[in-house]
Order: sequence, then C-alpha cells, then structure tokens
Amino acid sequence: MSPWKQANRVHFFWGTSVYYFGSKEKLILEVLNLQQRAAIPETEDVERPVSLAAHREWCFEDWRACTRGERSDTLRIVLQVFGAACGRNSAYRAYTWSTLSLLTRNSQARLEALGIPAYIAETRSRIALAAFQGLIIEYFTADDPIHVDDTFARFVDEFLLAPWSSADTTTAPRT
Repeated sequence: MSPWKQANRVHFFWGTSVYYFGSKEKLILEVLNLQQRAAIPETEDVERPVSLAAHREWCFEDWRACTRGERSDTLRIVLQVFGAACGRNSAYRAYTWSTLSLLTRNSQARLEALGIPAYIAETRSRIALAAFQGLIIEYFTADDPIHVDDTFARFVDEFLLAPWSSADTTTAPRT
C-alpha cells in the first residue's frame, strides 16, 4: 500500500494532518514509519535463508517487488526522503539512519545464516544496500530499465553471494 493510501486508511487528511503533526516532514515521517513497521521486520524476526539458492531467490523477489510491485510507489518516496536526509539539519536524518541500519542488520543476519562470517556479512550488507539504492534509482529513471535487471543479477551472483576464501574467515578486520 502506498504511503498516501496508508495515510487515508488511518483517516488522515492532508490539511488537518499537517496541522496536527506540525509540519509536512513530520506527517511524511509518521506515514513512512507506519509503512516501515509493516514492511520491514525487526532483525530478530528476519527469516533466515536455508541455502544460497533460497537467498538468491529472495533477493530477486524483493527486487521485483521494489521495481514492479506496489512497493515501488512507496520506495520512490522513501528514496526521496533518503536524499533529503543529506541536507543540514534534515528532519529525515534519524529516520533514514534508523531504516538503513535496520536493513543492514537484516541483510547481515541473512548472510550470517548462510555461514558468511559476521564482518564479511556486515561489509557486503552495507555495500549491497548502497548498490541497491543506486540500482533502484537507475531503474526508475532509465529509458529502458531491463539492463538494470541484468546488472542486479550479476551483483547478487558476483558480489553479494560470491564465495569467500578460508583466509577471509580467519583474518579479522583492521581496527
């Protein structure tokens, strides 16, 4: 459900809602928080994949939902909020940090369930989240987004789920 449909569902009306929440930004954040709680599980509730193939399939299902499904409308708004969070004293900074941190932790938990060491899973998760955002923006703005699907598939196979060497599991990150 789009954020605006969600807002209507909980009986918000734009003019009175802005008055009630004090600003357009606070209204947007409230609606996005409702969406986030409905769409993104807490890390302890994340389904852990049982195999690389299962996680690969989940990645593609999530990609399709974000680029073609009903979630694509919400995601367009979320990406605009993420961009606005970069502004000095942005009202969206805390929401964006919270959301990105949750998504990173959830991805890391899924990768660790596949046996990927924690620090490799965390690094891949952070890079994957940044890449995913960039690919989503490219998908939404490309004249022909089919090549973005191909790039996403290569990203999942050649980076996110790529094998790691035994040296990777014993070498701790530098501090």
